[in-house]
Amino acid sequence: TMTTNNQTKINQLLNLIPKNAVLLSSWLQSKSYSLELQKHYRNSQWLQAIGNGAMVRYGVKATCEGAVFALQTQKRMSVHLAANTALALLGKLQYIPMQESIIYLFGDEEEKLPTWFKNYDWQKTIKYVPTNFLPCGLGLESFLMPNFSIKISSAPRAIMESIYLAKTNAAFVECFELIENLHNTSPALVKKLLLQCNSIKVKRFFLFCATTINHAWLKKIKLDDIDLGTGKRMLVPNGAWIKEFNITVPKEIVR
Repeated sequence: TMTTNNQTKINQLLNLIPKNAVLLSSWLQSKSYSLELQKHYRNSQWLQAIGNGAMVRYGVKATCEGAVFALQTQKRMSVHLAANTALALLGKLQYIPMQESIIYLFGDEEEKLPTWFKNYDWQKTIKYVPTNFLPCGLGLESFLMPNFSIKISSAPRAIMESIYLAKTNAAFVECFELIENLHNTSPALVKKLLLQCNSIKVKRFFLFCATTINHAWLKKIKLDDIDLGTGKRMLVPNGAWIKEFNITVPKEIVR
């Protein structure tokens, strides 16, 4: 009956787990699938390893989203699709930029991506940014993939992540355009993000853009509570100086 039990158990598992999701060996053990049993499933071609401690259903191609799903649900990590990657999923990028072959992931500054994740060929470049410039769970939303849902950055958080990454004139101009297209958003969420954001650069640039564009939602946010720090911040060389926010920005976004 060993085989029948194993058969029932693997069927339960396959019913439980979405098709493209990655399965973590440690999580399976916590659900009383022993290492020996896991090995049996691999030998019987029910599961296949994609690295040390990570598997997928046999014959299924592992996806980066399926791996993020595993990190979020089986390891309880705060790693999520972020910045332009989240904005593309939310349909907020007017054009998919050249770097669409990059997947941006943000997570807690204490978190490291597991070795199997780093070593696997996702056919895209993974840019992982461990940072606490915003609190981990703030401003994330559930996004439905074909077989499961994962947490990704909401539009305002993703834009702040893009500003956080921005270093070049072109990148700041792109962030300005993203804010320009952020017509409908929750003022309460934007305010929460700004209050809890600890990057002066992100807060000043975000507010400069929103003020320049004069978004309706901005009027619902009391700016006095938001700490914008002191001293000048030069975001780009040879930019235009914005006295109100104490920053230099690309000349082409100054109205």
